[in-house]
Amino acid sequence: MQTRCAVSLSTRLERTFFSQRRPPHHAGFTLADGRSRVYVILHRRGAAVHMVALCTAGARRVVSEALVEIQSHFRARGLQLRASRIQEMLR
Repeated sequence: MQTRCAVSLSTRLERTFFSQRRPPHHAGFTLADGRSRVYVILHRRGAAVHMVALCTAGARRVVSEALVEIQSHFRARGLQLRASRIQEMLR
C-alpha cells in the first residue's frame, strides 16, 4: 500500500461522513490493494467520531497518513476524530 491507498482511505472516509446531509452513526468498510487490507470501523456520538482501523503491518503507515489528511476535514465540519487506534491484524 502506497500513498495512493492513503488517498483512497481518506477519500472513502470523507465520502462516508461528508457526502450526506447527516453523517451516519455507524459505518464500516474495507480497502485492499492486493497485498494489504484495511478494515475501518467508525462510530459517531455527537461531535466525536471514534475510529478503529485493523490493518496489516505493511499498511500501518498508510493508515496513519490518511488519518492526518482527514483530521482537518472533520474539524472543519465540527467533528472531532478521537480514539483513533491502528491495530495490526494477522494475515
